[in-house]
Amino acid sequence: LVRSTKTMELLPQMNCFSILRHGRPIPPSAPIRLAWDVTGLFLILYDICAIPLEAFEFERIFFQDFMDWAALLFWTLDVIFSFFTGYYHNGQLILDYWKIAINYLSTWFILDCAVIIPEWLTMLGSDSFAYAGIGRALRLGKAMRVVRLLRVLKLRRIIDACLEYIESEFT
Repeated sequence: LVRSTKTMELLPQMNCFSILRHGRPIPPSAPIRLAWDVTGLFLILYDICAIPLEAFEFERIFFQDFMDWAALLFWTLDVIFSFFTGYYHNGQLILDYWKIAINYLSTWFILDCAVIIPEWLTMLGSDSFAYAGIGRALRLGKAMRVVRLLRVLKLRRIIDACLEYIESEFT
C-alpha cells in the first residue's frame, strides 16, 4: 500500500491519549491499534488450536472457559473499536467517522456479527433457554464453534498491519 507523506507525518503526533481526548478516529497504524491487532492474532491462533480439540470432548477446564469469555468480549469490543478506526483508501488516510462506518459495514461487519451473535447466544443461553425449547438449538450452536475459525480471514489484515508498523520509518 502506498502512503502519502502527509499521512505518515501525522502519525507520530497522534498518540493514543491525544486521539481519545480529542475524539478523533484512531489511525490504523497507531500503536494502540497494532497492540489490539496482535492480541486478535493470538486469539485467532488459540482458536485454531483449541476448537479442533473440542471434537474429542475432553473435560473442560477453567482456562477454556476463561479464554472463551475473553475472546468473546475482545471480538465484541473489536466491532465497536472498528467504527473508530480509520483506514487507507488509495494511499490516503481516511479519518471521517461516516466513511469509516460505511467502509466497515461493507467489509467486515457482517462476518463479525455472523461469528459474535451465535457465540453470545451460546454462552448466555445454554441454561436459561432450555425451558423454552431453544436449548437444543443452542447446544447445536456449541458444535458450530467452527464458525469462529472464519476469523482466520482477518489474519492477512492483521499481519499486513504488523509488517507495515515494523517497516515504518517512525518506529
